[in-house]
Amino acid sequence: MGDLNAKIGSDNSGYEEVMGRQGLGKMNENGEMLADLYAFNNMIIGGSVFPHRRIHKATWVSPDHRTENQIDHICIGRKFRRSMQDGRVQRGADAASDHNLVLARMKMKLKKREVKRSTRTQYNVDFLKDRLTTETFRLTVRNKYEALQDLLDEGNMDIDTQWQKIKEMWTSTCSEVLGKKKYQQKDWIFADTVNKVQVRKEKKGAINNSRTRVSKATAQEEYTEANRAVKNSVKTDKANFIEYLAKEAEDASAEGNMKQLYDITRKLAGKYKRTYQR
Repeated sequence: MGDLNAKIGSDNSGYEEVMGRQGLGKMNENGEMLADLYAFNNMIIGGSVFPHRRIHKATWVSPDHRTENQIDHICIGRKFRRSMQDGRVQRGADAASDHNLVLARMKMKLKKREVKRSTRTQYNVDFLKDRLTTETFRLTVRNKYEALQDLLDEGNMDIDTQWQKIKEMWTSTCSEVLGKKKYQQKDWIFADTVNKVQVRKEKKGAINNSRTRVSKATAQEEYTEANRAVKNSVKTDKANFIEYLAKEAEDASAEGNMKQLYDITRKLAGKYKRTYQR
């Protein structure tokens, strides 16, 4: 739970079963209400149990880059208290926020249960749009089916074995001609934006490694500028990608390819919808 402005402090008097003595600062009114809520629900504030340096406890930094508070917390049921191994702040996460990421390391013993993993494989069926690939696929299936037909005519296989043989024929043909489909994220973000994200990440590290207030303020200004550059670059990439989809739709419409036009229109509509929602 985060951003509740609930400071729990290091004094756990009266809340020994709810929190430890490793909190930061002093408990405020919201922190007291939060502790009462956890006590009522038999829960524990995980970030107050494990000892860490101050920089690994502060979850929020004010705009002046001096005031630090612990107002983001991870809670866990008292029943599973021993499952939490550690809880601390991850300062290096590049989230473009004045809040730091809070992590907890868990170790749980669960009942072993056998789960059948899906063995379904998807193939690059888009390759069948190519005439040469389609012809190769057709010939391969025909040759394998003729060889399989001789075995089926002998009548020595039951129905299950026949099905397995036919299935192997199709899967082997798809694997040889089409290949397995690789799942990759849509490449609408250009290399320039990726480089700017890397620069922003380096600026975040510079903030965490600053030893003086002057160097930290300078690093914060550089990070703000890098973050602004990333946002502007992402907006440009989105606009370019939408323009690209619109051009593809125009070409498909001119060629009379209605299926391709339908697919592109759906992508274009989805991209506009996500853009407006954000």
